[in-house]
Amino acid sequence: MTTIEEFEQEYRQFRTKYFEKHFVDKDIRDVMYEISKEVVVDLASLYAKTCMLVDTFSILRSDKDFFNGLDDDTKQILKS
Repeated sequence: MTTIEEFEQEYRQFRTKYFEKHFVDKDIRDVMYEISKEVVVDLASLYAKTCMLVDTFSILRSDKDFFNGLDDDTKQILKS
């Protein structure tokens, strides 16, 4: 298991490499625009995937033939 200290050390290394890759010797306005655009696209994609997952659970719960064939633990998971 990763400790908090190990995670923080890895994050600092990642942050340094990220900064060097995206910011060093580059126009800050262009970089901020491109990174902001990428973040918005990533968040929109994650939101869409989350909605599809929730919708899939709803469909599975509403399909009585499928739902009734599940064991009790799985039914409880889908209900919650």
